[in-house]
Amino acid sequence: ALDTVANPSSIGYYVDELSVATTANGNVNPQLQDMQRIEVLRGSQGTYFGRNALGGAINITTQKPNQDFYAEATMNAGEFSTSGFEGIVNVPVSDTFMLRAMGAYEDSEGPVENINPNSDNDTEFTTFRGAARWLPTDDITVDLSVTYTEEDEGGDIAIGSGVLDLDTRSIWGFGPHDSFLDGIDFYPDNDNKVNHDLVENNDNESTIINLRVSRDFENFTLRSITGLIDSEADRDFDQDNISGDIIRRHNRADAESFSQEFRLQSIGEGDLRWTVGVYYADDEINRFNSVQAGAEGTYTD
Repeated sequence: ALDTVANPSSIGYYVDELSVATTANGNVNPQLQDMQRIEVLRGSQGTYFGRNALGGAINITTQKPNQDFYAEATMNAGEFSTSGFEGIVNVPVSDTFMLRAMGAYEDSEGPVENINPNSDNDTEFTTFRGAARWLPTDDITVDLSVTYTEEDEGGDIAIGSGVLDLDTRSIWGFGPHDSFLDGIDFYPDNDNKVNHDLVENNDNESTIINLRVSRDFENFTLRSITGLIDSEADRDFDQDNISGDIIRRHNRADAESFSQEFRLQSIGEGDLRWTVGVYYADDEINRFNSVQAGAEGTYTD
């Protein structure tokens, strides 16, 4: 099946004032390196944020380029052969132009092992954000940022519980299914192993371009926020959840989102504070979903 329906959330997700809630995989997973603050706002936030914030908003603000040279690098290691590194650098090019960059990478085998010899369950996460700030006058601020994220999440890590859902029953029927053990136990006797014959993947890739221009006047500020989001999601899943090549699923989605916001805000300490704005957005998501029969076609105990 192929469609072009966007899937905006009822919770607003904003990174540096830009709504990032419309993505190909339907989930928002902003990287949290080099943050200035994170705000969780309960209740309807449509008055200020305007778009898809009926149930609340999560407002993330990153560190901006500044006049101080700064560099930072960290490395980490943990369970499940997990390792990674992060790096941040801030460079003041001139009194009016500054650059800042952040990069991070992590690799892990994950908490669940696929014992099938055809499997590869490793995960890799890569993200990069470059930002520039330009101050052409005392009253104008121009911020441009580009964020790239690639998530290669390996296979699905759901452990069999022995309780058959409707999808499983539609495939296997309603009889006894000891064959689902497939050399391993159900949860809770087994909490870290699966046996999937398909080389599964859950790959997500996104690029976010965010341009913000602010102009201060005597009693108010005019702000422009322009955003472009391009994302892709690709998933191969062993639908039968066992070592037999019976049923497999492939999902693919591509999304593009453009938005433009203009906002007037009062400044100063007066009794009346006001905000007026206009917002335009154009979202398109193309999805493809395919369920395929494997080479074996049937399964018997």
